[in-house]
Amino acid sequence: MDEKSSNPSTNADEKKVTVLVVWLALTAILCGLGAANITQPGLYYDEAVFGGLAKDFVNGLPRGQHMPNTETVMVFGHPFPLFVQSYLGAVKSWVLIPTVALFGPTLPVLRLTNVCWSAAGLLFFLLWTRRVAGLGIALTSAALLTLDPAFFFTSILDWGAGAPSLFFRFAGLFFTVRAWEKGQGRDALLAGLSFGLGLFNKIDFALLLLALAAATVVVLANSLADLVVRRRTLVALGGLGFLLGVGLLLPHVPRILAVHAPAGAGEWREKLRILQTMLDGSYFYRLMATGGRFETMFAIASVAWTPFAPVFALASAVLLMLALRGGEWRRWSVFLLLTFFCAATGLMLLPNAVRLHHALLLMPLPQWIVATAFAAAWKQWPRARAWPVLGLALLLCWQTAAIWQTQRLIRQTGGRGNWSEALDQFCREVQHRTDLTIICLDWGFNEQLLYLTDGPRLEEPVWNWINQPAARRANPPTAANLVYLFHPEDFSKFAYGAEFMRLPPPGGKRLFTQTWRDAQGQPAFYSARFVDEEPPR
Repeated sequence: MDEKSSNPSTNADEKKVTVLVVWLALTAILCGLGAANITQPGLYYDEAVFGGLAKDFVNGLPRGQHMPNTETVMVFGHPFPLFVQSYLGAVKSWVLIPTVALFGPTLPVLRLTNVCWSAAGLLFFLLWTRRVAGLGIALTSAALLTLDPAFFFTSILDWGAGAPSLFFRFAGLFFTVRAWEKGQGRDALLAGLSFGLGLFNKIDFALLLLALAAATVVVLANSLADLVVRRRTLVALGGLGFLLGVGLLLPHVPRILAVHAPAGAGEWREKLRILQTMLDGSYFYRLMATGGRFETMFAIASVAWTPFAPVFALASAVLLMLALRGGEWRRWSVFLLLTFFCAATGLMLLPNAVRLHHALLLMPLPQWIVATAFAAAWKQWPRARAWPVLGLALLLCWQTAAIWQTQRLIRQTGGRGNWSEALDQFCREVQHRTDLTIICLDWGFNEQLLYLTDGPRLEEPVWNWINQPAARRANPPTAANLVYLFHPEDFSKFAYGAEFMRLPPPGGKRLFTQTWRDAQGQPAFYSARFVDEEPPR
């Protein structure tokens, strides 16, 4: 062994350089592949609300009413966003404020900011995994995570604050280990702050924290109490950071818990389908193929898929064997399997957690488990190392192919239904039309209009209509400057658009309807306005 390789300090520096180089390569892959989705598909309602709240703060004046339960506070005369929903803090809007201020409220700004979240989180992911599991598992799991279709598309088309959640879990884990190794109070404070902001970002983050805590207690059962006593200052600083991060959410917790009933069997079945399609790489293809219709997306056949799900099942069995056998792999294997089991159980029990951004709580545990199984095979059978390398390469290529197939569908359609770029086109056409009032008769329009336009007056009365009798909608205003928007039946959330179309026009008026279509010519939505009837000739 030469002098260079026998020097621990030099070896550590080489590993850091390797991590940095690999991170830059994976970030380049994420940005290079993701460039196709910076403007396609179109902007989604729940994706736009974060940008709209940031835009309001930059402009100093909200242009219209956001979705119910958003919460702001005036700071220097500007409406600073606190909550997007009672369980969803506005951290993502905070990060968008400087980019919207610098570059304007555009779709690329929204999505590129999200990519930066994911790239930064990926660096923390690599740094933490290298410290606790070794360089090989860090590099393998990072590659698997970057090219996982669920992670990849969430890094760009994030409609459920999934990217901030991933960032905060990776940052919190990294600073926790760094604080324990170096004894720095600053790291402990940052670890607690990261976990606190992760919980403030979205309250279901608590499931991951509980799962990590349970697994840590089991793995470090004999030494944890002593470690906590000896590092009580670090623990106190971590607790302080956590309270600083989550503090704004705490008054909301009793109300959130009071209105949520336990999850039922119907939800469990749907969650199992979400987990299956997240692991097999088909979730986003199905979502795009159905135009965001969650109720029908699992019924279609997906041409985009990967064998990751059976590989994960096999890897879990390998880790279970390693945990039972004991030895150098035992603690890490027990930690991963127990964390995954606790988090998955919590997800199944959590009411209304029926979207991908909830199931992302389990990431990157599947990638860690698979990477650990590959590392164990590499070490166990040194003469047959070509096989795990070949298997890993094949899996990564398959994941890339699934991303390309999903992107191909998006290019062909421009986004269907609630993801259609046709609405972006409409926004461009009316962007500065101060003479118009646009009335949204369905969910899926108002937040995009608030973010992408500056001129029209906007109304979204559907939230007030839900519990009101139809008679209140029987005589809609007919002024020439009013434009009504609604979806075809396939993509409608409320039936008010169809009800509006059935109403007889008032005397002397007729309803002029324009169909806005996706790139394949399928109707995405309709705009309608009342015009004067032409006198008979």
